[in-house]
Amino acid sequence: MSTFVADRSHFEHDSMPPPVTAAGRTSPTAADHTADTASSIDHVAEKAVPAEKLSKRQKVKRHCARFWLWWLIGTIVLLAILLPILFKVVLPAIVQDIVSKQEMPVKGGSLIALSPTELRMTLKTVLDTPLGADLDPINLYLYNKDTPQYTPFTNLTIPGQHVKGYTEVNVAEQTVTVSNGDEMIKFFNKVFDQEEVELSVRGDTTVRLGALSAPAHIDKTVKVKALNKLQGFAVTNLQLLVPANGEGQNVRTTVNLPNHGDLTLGLGDLGLNLLSGKIVIGHVTCKNVMLAPGDNAIQCNGNLYFQVLFDSLAEIMASQSSALMTGNLELGAQGNSTTINGEHIPYVEEVLKTKLLVTRVPIGQLVADVITSFTGGDINIADIVPESLNSTLIESMVNHWSAYDDMPGSGNTNSTTNAMAARKRDAAQKKKVVTRDNDMVKRNMMWTMLKMGMAMSKR
Repeated sequence: MSTFVADRSHFEHDSMPPPVTAAGRTSPTAADHTADTASSIDHVAEKAVPAEKLSKRQKVKRHCARFWLWWLIGTIVLLAILLPILFKVVLPAIVQDIVSKQEMPVKGGSLIALSPTELRMTLKTVLDTPLGADLDPINLYLYNKDTPQYTPFTNLTIPGQHVKGYTEVNVAEQTVTVSNGDEMIKFFNKVFDQEEVELSVRGDTTVRLGALSAPAHIDKTVKVKALNKLQGFAVTNLQLLVPANGEGQNVRTTVNLPNHGDLTLGLGDLGLNLLSGKIVIGHVTCKNVMLAPGDNAIQCNGNLYFQVLFDSLAEIMASQSSALMTGNLELGAQGNSTTINGEHIPYVEEVLKTKLLVTRVPIGQLVADVITSFTGGDINIADIVPESLNSTLIESMVNHWSAYDDMPGSGNTNSTTNAMAARKRDAAQKKKVVTRDNDMVKRNMMWTMLKMGMAMSKR
């Protein structure tokens, strides 16, 4: 019986002994059981190892992989809502903001009268955009902002442009129609009077950003340098025509018409009345007047009304008193007519009729110009003045200046001899004294002209 007793001394108390067969070997069932037990122990050990932590990207990726269909549907719905807002609200608002911020300064151009209802225009301006864009042609309407009701007086077409950053825009020459004569006159009146004139423009265009496009509205008021009352107007030359030319004109003069603005102005044929005070003493016509920016020497031909000069000599001399005291003659010019090919241009003519240009011509320059008129021939000033008028002229001058000399404190008498003696004393005194008062200047000028008259009468 001791043969079949198994030795259990090497087994742990908590382990089950494998079944033993009669031959003393472990049965197959017991071995399999032992292997399964070991495998279970290994499996439990594997599950005890903690899982690897996922990154945010991996989590998102796994989330999208699981719910991609829902995300696709949500994206489509969101785009269906936002894209119309983007294209119909946001983009147009951005484009309009950029357009509204454009200053559109006028850098140059021209405004040329062609007829009572037409002008020829060019324009140079600047656009400055933060990104490249294409502009459709713009029909730009010009109007006066201070008119209560929007009333354009003409319109100008700006061709399509590609703009990017600082871009110069040149509007080529085009003929435009005057759509409202009263508003055009109002605008030209401001151009003449003001240093800077406000010009309001309005129009619509389409701005294209590649495949995208948006409408834009333009409503701007820009400042344009203007004529500033033609300050600097001057008579630079005067020539008497003896005999009169084929058109019956007896005077040719050159005047300076300064243009202080940036636009070249074409005004046509200007007819100007010449005035001394309020008396019209002549008329000249300046052909095809074109005022470029800066000074413009314009030649004019016409007539001096000598009969009016002599008939109104006393009144003329009275109106010249302040100018004579400084050694000058004051001459005024006022618009009479403006024509092109015989047609009156009302939007220029009506403005110039209300404007008076005044200049002072140094007597020395005037006398030199008159003398130069006769330098080349035998004709002299006395030839164009009848003897009776010449005598009247000298007598009027003597009486006028003698009255002045008889004023208290003048130190002179009615005697021409005494007056001449006084003039000699004054001449001697002038060698010692550089500056004299206005009375001396006036007397110098008076007697110089008187001696010229006396010389003419002797001839």
